[in-house]
Amino acid sequence: MDHCGINDYVRRIAFLFEIVEYTKSLLLLLILAKSLYNLVVRIYTREMVPSYHRMENLRHTSVVPNLTEP
Repeated sequence: MDHCGINDYVRRIAFLFEIVEYTKSLLLLLILAKSLYNLVVRIYTREMVPSYHRMENLRHTSVVPNLTEP
Protein backbone atom coordinates (compact mmCIF):
# COMPACT_ATOMS: atom_id res chain seq x y z
CA MET A 1 0.00 0.00 0.00
CA ASP A 2 1.47 3.32 -0.99
CA HIS A 3 1.75 6.33 1.29
CA CYS A 4 -0.47 8.54 -0.92
CA GLY A 5 -3.39 6.11 -0.68
CA ILE A 6 -3.27 6.08 3.12
CA ASN A 7 -3.22 9.90 3.25
CA ASP A 8 -6.24 10.04 0.94
CA TYR A 9 -8.06 7.50 3.11
CA VAL A 10 -7.30 9.48 6.29
CA ARG A 11 -8.37 12.71 4.59
CA ARG A 12 -11.70 11.15 3.59
CA ILE A 13 -12.34 9.87 7.12
CA ALA A 14 -11.52 13.30 8.55
CA PHE A 15 -13.91 14.88 6.06
CA LEU A 16 -16.67 12.47 7.09
CA PHE A 17 -16.09 13.32 10.76
CA GLU A 18 -16.30 17.01 9.88
CA ILE A 19 -19.63 16.44 8.16
CA VAL A 20 -20.92 14.52 11.19
CA GLU A 21 -19.86 17.31 13.56
CA TYR A 22 -21.46 19.93 11.32
CA THR A 23 -24.69 17.92 11.17
CA LYS A 24 -24.74 17.52 14.96
CA SER A 25 -24.29 21.27 15.42
CA LEU A 26 -27.05 21.97 12.93
CA LEU A 27 -29.43 19.55 14.65
CA LEU A 28 -28.65 21.07 18.04
CA LEU A 29 -29.36 24.52 16.64
CA LEU A 30 -32.65 23.31 15.15
CA ILE A 31 -33.71 21.72 18.46
CA LEU A 32 -32.85 24.94 20.30
CA ALA A 33 -34.80 27.03 17.78
CA LYS A 34 -37.81 24.71 18.01
CA SER A 35 -37.89 24.79 21.81
CA LEU A 36 -37.56 28.57 21.77
CA TYR A 37 -40.43 28.75 19.24
CA ASN A 38 -42.58 26.46 21.43
CA LEU A 39 -41.87 28.66 24.46
CA VAL A 40 -42.86 31.82 22.56
CA VAL A 41 -46.03 30.16 21.27
CA ARG A 42 -46.91 28.93 24.76
CA ILE A 43 -46.45 32.40 26.28
CA TYR A 44 -48.35 34.06 23.43
CA THR A 45 -51.32 31.67 23.61
CA ARG A 46 -51.39 31.88 27.42
CA GLU A 47 -51.74 35.67 27.22
CA MET A 48 -54.18 35.76 24.32
CA VAL A 49 -56.46 32.82 25.09
CA PRO A 50 -57.58 32.12 28.65
CA SER A 51 -56.74 28.60 29.69
CA TYR A 52 -59.34 25.87 30.04
CA HIS A 53 -58.96 25.79 33.83
CA ARG A 54 -59.53 29.52 34.13
CA MET A 55 -62.65 29.17 32.00
CA GLU A 56 -63.86 26.33 34.23
CA ASN A 57 -63.23 28.42 37.36
CA LEU A 58 -65.16 31.32 35.87
CA ARG A 59 -68.03 29.01 35.01
CA HIS A 60 -68.22 27.62 38.55
CA THR A 61 -67.87 30.94 40.35
CA SER A 62 -70.11 33.03 38.11
CA VAL A 63 -73.43 34.10 39.53
CA VAL A 64 -76.18 32.13 37.88
CA PRO A 65 -79.73 33.15 38.70
CA ASN A 66 -81.63 30.41 40.49
CA LEU A 67 -84.81 29.91 38.46
CA THR A 68 -86.44 27.53 40.96
CA GLU A 69 -86.91 30.26 43.59
CA PRO A 70 -89.99 32.44 43.22
